[in-house]
Amino acid sequence: MTKLSLYALGAISFSFGTPLAAALTNSEVADLVASKYDAPTNGWCQGRSGQNPDKFQIINNFSSNADSVRVCYEYCEPFQALRGYVGMLVRRIEKGASCACYFNHGTLPSSSLNPPGSLTPYTAGTSIGPVTGSGESADHSCYPISDYNDQARQAIYNTANETSADYFEVALHNETLQVIREAEVEYDQNENVPGQTPIEFDNHSDITMTGNTWTAYVLPKAVDIEEDTILEFSFTLTQEPDAGFVAVCLDEDTEEYGDNGVCFVLKSTQGWLKDYVNVPAQTSIGSTSEQRIPIGDMFTGSVNYIAFIQDSDGADRSVGQSTISGIKLSNVEDETLQISIGSHTERSVFSNSYISNNQVSVSNNGVDSQDTKDFWLHVSESGSSIQINGNQWKALPLPDGGYDITSATILEFTLQIDESADFLAVCLDENTDVESAEVAGKSECVWLQSSDGWSSSTRKNWKHLTTSFETGVSRRVAIPMGQYRGLGDGEVVNAKYIAFIQDIAFSSNWHKGRSAWSDFRLYEQNVDDLELSLFGVPVSIPNVQLSLEGSNGELQDSRDHILSVDGTSVTASGNNWKYFNLGQTITVTAATMLKFKFSLTEKSEYHFICLLKPGVDYVRDGRDDCFLLAGLSEDSMKQFLDVRPAQRIIQDGEVFEFNINVGSYFEGKVAAIGYGLDNDLEITNERTSGQSTWSDVEIYDLPSLMLKMDGVDIAVPNKQISYKSHPEDNRPIRDWLVDIDSTGLEATVKGNAWRAFEFPQPLSIHDLGDFVVSFDFSIAEAGEIHGLCFEENLIYANVDNAASDRDSIRCVTTAYFQDLGDVPDIIPTKYQTPAGGSHRYILNLSKIFSRLYSEEGAVVPTYMTLLRVSNNKPGLGECQSDCDNDGECSGDLVCFQRGTTTTYVPGCDGVATGSNDYCYDPDYYTKASFMRYIVFVSDDDRLVNGVRSNGDVTFGNIEITTSLTSCLADEDISFSLDDCTADNFLAAVQAKMEATAACANKSDPLLELFSLFDATEEMDVYSNIEKVCTGAYKLSGYDVYDKGTLGMDAATERQITAEYLDGGSVWNYANSNDNTETIERVASSVATTHLLAWPDHHALEHCDIGAAMCCSAVSRTDPVANDPNAEV
Repeated sequence: MTKLSLYALGAISFSFGTPLAAALTNSEVADLVASKYDAPTNGWCQGRSGQNPDKFQIINNFSSNADSVRVCYEYCEPFQALRGYVGMLVRRIEKGASCACYFNHGTLPSSSLNPPGSLTPYTAGTSIGPVTGSGESADHSCYPISDYNDQARQAIYNTANETSADYFEVALHNETLQVIREAEVEYDQNENVPGQTPIEFDNHSDITMTGNTWTAYVLPKAVDIEEDTILEFSFTLTQEPDAGFVAVCLDEDTEEYGDNGVCFVLKSTQGWLKDYVNVPAQTSIGSTSEQRIPIGDMFTGSVNYIAFIQDSDGADRSVGQSTISGIKLSNVEDETLQISIGSHTERSVFSNSYISNNQVSVSNNGVDSQDTKDFWLHVSESGSSIQINGNQWKALPLPDGGYDITSATILEFTLQIDESADFLAVCLDENTDVESAEVAGKSECVWLQSSDGWSSSTRKNWKHLTTSFETGVSRRVAIPMGQYRGLGDGEVVNAKYIAFIQDIAFSSNWHKGRSAWSDFRLYEQNVDDLELSLFGVPVSIPNVQLSLEGSNGELQDSRDHILSVDGTSVTASGNNWKYFNLGQTITVTAATMLKFKFSLTEKSEYHFICLLKPGVDYVRDGRDDCFLLAGLSEDSMKQFLDVRPAQRIIQDGEVFEFNINVGSYFEGKVAAIGYGLDNDLEITNERTSGQSTWSDVEIYDLPSLMLKMDGVDIAVPNKQISYKSHPEDNRPIRDWLVDIDSTGLEATVKGNAWRAFEFPQPLSIHDLGDFVVSFDFSIAEAGEIHGLCFEENLIYANVDNAASDRDSIRCVTTAYFQDLGDVPDIIPTKYQTPAGGSHRYILNLSKIFSRLYSEEGAVVPTYMTLLRVSNNKPGLGECQSDCDNDGECSGDLVCFQRGTTTTYVPGCDGVATGSNDYCYDPDYYTKASFMRYIVFVSDDDRLVNGVRSNGDVTFGNIEITTSLTSCLADEDISFSLDDCTADNFLAAVQAKMEATAACANKSDPLLELFSLFDATEEMDVYSNIEKVCTGAYKLSGYDVYDKGTLGMDAATERQITAEYLDGGSVWNYANSNDNTETIERVASSVATTHLLAWPDHHALEHCDIGAAMCCSAVSRTDPVANDPNAEV
């Protein structure tokens, strides 16, 4: 392309030697110079960047320095109107008395116009544009031509055809400029190459560059760039330049560098260009971007040129094509960003506020080097959105002195990421330093996207989303900013700035990254308190949702997903790991239960609930306190306890009531409750699938077992322990709990159970005294053996090996439905309750149990906890393992070889596991005895669907009496009964007690008689009642064989006694012809007033109920008919 200049066009017509109209004095010429030239500067004339201009020059042209300016003016005067003339030089006599006339490179007139006597024209210059003195010598004075650009502009636009069709338009706010082809000049020097393709204009709007080109155009008028000036255009990239860039410039002159213009790089294949403004979010091949550049933020002043650069420095400099269209320069008022702000007091009321476009660089711990200050947030004309291009850390002041952030504050907006950055964040901050010391440990910024997986340690205080954004897809985001800052209920922080951070790590890429933000809302969320029941007390917990982590520092929560709380219910939609502080610390014991309803709307990977330690905000805290309720995946990390029901919740819409014995998993302090729905399986970035609801959450303690001891209540903690051995008991215990009713007075045992409860304080044998225990017992469904134990330890006596097993039997039966063997290891009581029956037991255990007492002052056992000790054999201490023989134990300790099923060790606390054998003190059995446990036994080894579920019995009203005395022992007891039954007898005794002062504090007639008769079991009392009643009748033991009654002969008597009661004789088989009148007579005249003496027969030896029934197996009138018990 031929190099053109402002003065290279048009005809040249003038002649030398033409005198001035009249001879001028030096003074008059000085006035002319002052009007046509700018003030002189010292030194040779040169371009602003030091380039030499082309020139005509003459030496020894004057003999007096006083005449020098006049002579030089006259020498250059013929050229002053020519295009390209830029100034003159005056050199004093001391340096050769010379004059020079300077021209832009390429515009020097023909050598034929070189004035006579001049030196050879200098044509090797490179300067284009105004000149100035080089400053090296006061003997040289450089006079730049005044109004260089105006003169050049006039020369172009006055000479060009007024109706030129080859132009493009630049729209100003109040006019449109037509920039003509003739105004084209080279921008910067020596960048263009021969043969390059000219810039094309199309539709007076599109400027298309092909290959390497550095071209500027003189604007028809100087345009002032002010602080509010915006440059707008469309940019289309068809082909990238090779090893180059595309830029548009507005400049005062045609020199690339300097502070009187600015160039904007639109596309670079050379990375970041430090001497230019790199427009961020550069355009990709085949696409068009809309550029809106706040040029006034980067440069102010008057510009004469618009320049287009497509630099292509590769091997083929014709590579590259791009188009700039619709150029517009306008002055606009600073746009304000609209934000809808909600009322703190009326949360459904919103008002539109406006954030002034006063952009401030955001610093990081006081250092503001993160921000690229050449870039600015682009606020849309409507004010509803902003665009962030390139590396920017910018803050805008919130209106009305800031916004008070609370735990319920939500920042909501729509975000579209068109080109990813290294990370993207938004902040609500008290100042413009995002990690200032005052807010250390709080998160004023929220990361929205990060290329390094949120791992940057320099932003450790920041919280972030776990859901990611899909490039080019618009998404609405609602961020609980108050909860991200960790604000509790009632805490308030005043944020004065909203900050936007789009970070690019390396300066070579600072132009990358583009995001659009719109429709901002800042408000207080309408949130209900979470309502729970804690140990029977309704509690309202502030709805402050905090992110729950997997392990310490491992974020799992999608913080922009917020739990929906509606009083007693919590609903999670999408990936959610949240927890609520309880506002108090509670204690979980073995008796603590967690009860709630759980409904599944859409199943996801995991659904869970947690009870968290104080100060802990993560799941894997070393304690088993998070419970898996439902889910699509197996918990390979074992971070949850699987409490999913046997018939797992697999159908959406299912509701299940959980009642988890959390105390069986852990014991300790709890300060928060967590709800989780984990969704790592979803392909989409938002992780919104999955929904479940927890409702009616109760944390409560199982009722303690209430006993009485001498009328005083003893609350036995509901911490259930396997007795005898783990294999003997149904386990896990939490699935087979002995049910203590709400009063604590009844214990219902279902299925196979050997279950111990430990007394809050061990009961000394010496304090137990008479050790009389009374209780009620009933059977709804029979197992094999049912009973009750009072135990010093958890070891069940082995009567088959009594020589080595020194434990005494401490269990009694209340019912058994299998053979106990010849030598039972449980003590049968005198009365065994039948299936479906009930009975009240009173047992004097001091008489029933053997080896019960220890000597006064005996040493108290230590009950050390079982401990596995490595590398300490011999020399294992008490309750330590693993021993193989007595020689591996210290002192007199012996090795307890516990076999494969025995779980407990004498004199030790804890559970023996594995195959470990422990050293113990064999003198444990001679030490002071303490009753430490009450045990309920309901043994049944029969399997029903694989489990030992048979048996349903209830024990109730258990009372221990240590000093058994009779209040009626000294009383004269007499009463009259119409019918002497046990119940009537006891009622009469109770009436007597109520009338006796000594019995004022007693009300139990059976226990009174138990004491009075010095009984061992309650059946002893009933036997004595029978004897008293028997003795009270007039005729004792009426002889049913008396001849006057039945009138039987000896043969008949023998026949009845020997054969009838065993099912034989004619009395069983005879029909109604038999004479039964005598039986009827006895029934009516004797049986109603006398006790009958039983015949001496084995079938009547254990008739405990004291009554007999006669029946016929078949009808006595029709022996053929099947009529059982036809006649009674």
